[in-house]
Amino acid sequence: MAYTYTVTVSIPEEVETELDFITWMQGEMGSEDYDAISAWLSLAQFDTTDTWEREIVENTMVTTRVSETEAQAIQNMEELKTLFKSDTVVPTYSDITEV
Repeated sequence: MAYTYTVTVSIPEEVETELDFITWMQGEMGSEDYDAISAWLSLAQFDTTDTWEREIVENTMVTTRVSETEAQAIQNMEELKTLFKSDTVVPTYSDITEV
């Protein structure tokens, strides 16, 4: 069993690639906050228990997270919400669902 949720962020039309997204997000969040969230995303825990992918779909960046347990998914989402600091970018989080 696995559990998943998605995070959706509206992006400007000119953000077309992963690199564009990173550059744009650094500008929106500020380098220090962006670096903190990037460091958290690169933690070893995600190499073994969680997976994630991002894709650009119609002026939105959709990030999908998959965790082995519901507790991990809940904890992961809460940590992400705490780290995601931007006054201008407001992510939308889906419910956690079993897959």
